[in-house]
Amino acid sequence: MTGHTKTLLAVLQTTGLLLLTGCPEASPSPHEEDSAPEADPELVAALQEALEDMVEESPATGLTAAIEFADGAVWVGAAGSTHPSGLDGSRAMLPDDLFNIASITKSFTGGLILTLVDEGLVELDDSFETWVPDGHSRGAEISVRHLLQHTAGVPEYTMTPSFQANYTASWTNQELLALVAEAELVNEPGAAPAYSNSHFVMLSMVAEVATDMPWSQALADRVLTPTGVDDTTMPGSADGWDGVVPSWLGEASFPVMMDPSGAGAAGGMVSDADDVAHWTRARFGGSFLSAQVRAAQVDDLMPLSGSASLGLGALVVEIPGQALEQGHNGALNGYVGWSGYRPDIDAAIALLGNAWGAGDPPQYSYPLGLHLDLWSQVDEHLAAAR
Repeated sequence: MTGHTKTLLAVLQTTGLLLLTGCPEASPSPHEEDSAPEADPELVAALQEALEDMVEESPATGLTAAIEFADGAVWVGAAGSTHPSGLDGSRAMLPDDLFNIASITKSFTGGLILTLVDEGLVELDDSFETWVPDGHSRGAEISVRHLLQHTAGVPEYTMTPSFQANYTASWTNQELLALVAEAELVNEPGAAPAYSNSHFVMLSMVAEVATDMPWSQALADRVLTPTGVDDTTMPGSADGWDGVVPSWLGEASFPVMMDPSGAGAAGGMVSDADDVAHWTRARFGGSFLSAQVRAAQVDDLMPLSGSASLGLGALVVEIPGQALEQGHNGALNGYVGWSGYRPDIDAAIALLGNAWGAGDPPQYSYPLGLHLDLWSQVDEHLAAAR
């Protein structure tokens, strides 16, 4: 791991961005058109080998990954297993295995809001009060833009005593926001970034009023279906975790699973690597959003420190030799992930894992460093082809 990556991971850990509190062969992507080219076999082999090495370097028992390239070719791969070695029920990880994608959910929620901006239903500078009257004591001063960029200053609901005491309970958005609706702001709206899951709960409430439907339905209608992201869901209850691969803290089962409703629009979605990569390229590089709104996502970045900044519902990182990588990371319930789009090569990546390393604090930031090994293989292949 490079010194740059270590610095970036430290930045993200201190800002809270990394936490919402035998090898199968690569399989074809469901997003590929019949006429879409196949990824180069030599590159496929190199990516698979790198992914297998990454399992050995990380706390994960297994990893899945996907890259969608500029020409429409897609690579998906998996390595490792679903359980720690020697435990009953273990099997090889598969490319289409499902994970709780944690805060990568915010990329989808942010994309939904930007779709509503494109439709003219919502303005970035609308106040929260405009959409949810009396929803927050400072709602008239907090804008949609502030919420997307984590500059609204609303405290973290997941850290309140009431939520901590009912971590596995079922929650509504209104109940979650009520936990912090009267609390003092961390900073004045627009003054500085302060990452908070509360902001994306509030955005989902804006979406519900603007579309007159539950945010999960609005997401399905306006984001998932139009982009062909068909293995991605927002579970309504803890039963929704039944289809995901098991998660681990070290070699023990992850001790407590937050109910999907408790994570909601901030971190409750379930998906696979292929869907996440496809969505990431569609949102940041494709025609899903208008050129104006697509550019606005990263036009006015809010610096965190070092090489990380916040865009509109996006984390933007500067990696030497690349343009800014645009996407999001996630860690919840023992699951970890990173999704990123590189405009310099018009390609998107997703890397998902199913374990946190045991320790104090637990190790959950590793996808952000490991995914660079996959990009290195891509860069070497592109350089050789020139």
